[in-house]
Amino acid sequence: MLHRTLAALLLTTPISAAGSAFAGQYIPDETLLQDDITYTIHWDGSYAFEENVAVRLNTEAAVANDGESYIGYSGSQDTVKILDAYTTTPDDRRLDVAGDKILDQSDGDDDDDSFSDGRERAIIFPGLSVGAVKHYHYVIDTNEPSFPGQFYDVQNFDIDTETKSASITITAPAALQLYFQAVDIQGGPVAAPKPGLAKWVFTLQNVPTQPDEQDSVDPDDYSPSLAISSFPNWAAVGAAYEGRATDKARVTPAVQQLADRITGTIADPYQQAKALYDWVSQNIRYVSVDIGDSGYVPNPADEIIAAGYGDCKDHVTLLKALLAAKGIASSGVLVNWDNAFAPMTVAMPEFNHIITYIPQFNLFADSTAAFAPFGTIPNLERGKQALITGAPGIPARLVILPLSQPAAPDVARMVTYETLGADGTVTGTAQIADSGRYEMNDREEFADIDPGTEEQAASNLMERFDVQGTGTLAPMTQAAAVPAASLAAGSPASDPHDLTKPFGYATSFSMPGYAAVPGPGTMPIPIGVPALNALAGLIRYAALPVRKLPIPCLAIDNQETTFLALPANLTVKSLPPATDFSNAIGSYTATYKLQSNSIKVTRHLLTHPAAATCSPADYQNLRALSFAIGRDFRATFSY
Repeated sequence: MLHRTLAALLLTTPISAAGSAFAGQYIPDETLLQDDITYTIHWDGSYAFEENVAVRLNTEAAVANDGESYIGYSGSQDTVKILDAYTTTPDDRRLDVAGDKILDQSDGDDDDDSFSDGRERAIIFPGLSVGAVKHYHYVIDTNEPSFPGQFYDVQNFDIDTETKSASITITAPAALQLYFQAVDIQGGPVAAPKPGLAKWVFTLQNVPTQPDEQDSVDPDDYSPSLAISSFPNWAAVGAAYEGRATDKARVTPAVQQLADRITGTIADPYQQAKALYDWVSQNIRYVSVDIGDSGYVPNPADEIIAAGYGDCKDHVTLLKALLAAKGIASSGVLVNWDNAFAPMTVAMPEFNHIITYIPQFNLFADSTAAFAPFGTIPNLERGKQALITGAPGIPARLVILPLSQPAAPDVARMVTYETLGADGTVTGTAQIADSGRYEMNDREEFADIDPGTEEQAASNLMERFDVQGTGTLAPMTQAAAVPAASLAAGSPASDPHDLTKPFGYATSFSMPGYAAVPGPGTMPIPIGVPALNALAGLIRYAALPVRKLPIPCLAIDNQETTFLALPANLTVKSLPPATDFSNAIGSYTATYKLQSNSIKVTRHLLTHPAAATCSPADYQNLRALSFAIGRDFRATFSY
């Protein structure tokens, strides 16, 4: 079902014992001893899903954290029946789960912007210890399919869990054509149980395990899986979605009036589209109501305007109606909002998010990403397989979303002005003017800074990079000491939510006793308050010596320029050497120039991955770039 969870894709610091003397053999928390799944599919797309599971707990962590099993279902579309549930102890005793230990609850999503009929049947197992086995057997009857007359589902067997034996059996009317995508799982059609039916069996045995690697892609990308669908092609999927969505985007008098008011005297179609996008992004609060078929069917545009809120489907519907009121065609684009990137070859609506495509500008836009300027889409959407659902003049088709868009280039720029005082204190200011996904990150970070806590936010940044001192930061318009000349698109916004203006910010800082003056001595170029997209943050980007799994990665264009003014009684004896390092995935350069009694430092990192994920070989190149950055930031000048 379609939903959106706003999240930032951050670079974190992996911690691993890989390659150390303390690294031991990987023991998965659980072993899937048995997982037998049966689908009984009916002609109208409704079906029964039966699963019989036996899971052994291998570690104390599993005993502590996995003592329950949860069966998810839709409260309005499904019924659930638990057929059996018990524990087998290591000494082969059977302990049945008491009836009052099978509980029904919401699906655990406590976001205040989401309302769903998702439910969970929780099974609390008794007598667990290392070596114990959880057994449970249940049936879910899906009485109302999401798309009438159609069936689709995907089963994944994550290889971070050991799987000894699994099977999937499908029975369906012979007249219902099914299509399959099997990844590392064997099987196919078998003899039908009776005339008029068709049957397929797939099996999985003794799957080798692969532990998770921090920051890698979702296990669904590299685990055995089986996708099943009755949709013959992607155009049919688009038609099924639009069949219940198109009429919701009608240009009513209320829609026309609002579109005319928003665009006013704007004549340029691109600027009209931007103004309409900005309005929807800023004025339609994101609230997901995912109950029954509302998971796929949007509300009418008039109702969305009146309510002032909606989910991703509603955002796309209202924006489509407003654009149409100005003669601009658009379509929805189904995509996944998660960390999985592997494409599907079988057509199915296995997506959980929808955004907007405007073919007139060949531009994708996501108005639910509250901090995304027009022409920028969030990191988790870039480079992914997506389905343009179609509209008059816009054929439904499968696409790969762009890694970047020319309308909003992803560029990070920082200029810092520092002074080394006669007492060794470094003071300074900086201005940061980013664009594209960097600007989106800046806006989101600033929106989380409460008024009056700017110094604390700066302190947190400095502490993260082991910088001693004090500082503050503020939107560019509130930092009068620093000019905003680098913001080419006009006067900057002071509110990070204001997408009608570019957003930049400034910092100021003081670092007492940074250096012994007049020397002799050595010192690195001071960082000050690091940028939110700090180049130095990439020093710790590649801590794992080797990776076996791909990682999400996007192109980087990050440049930082620093001017360090020196006291008159200090003489520079030597500067750090220039860096000019490049490999197959990018380059890093750093130059140092002595100008009168000031040092100018220019650092620039460029990467150009070919896709939204980087292979283990790409990772080694990223790691080498990280080392080059680290060596440069540790370099010192002597005086």
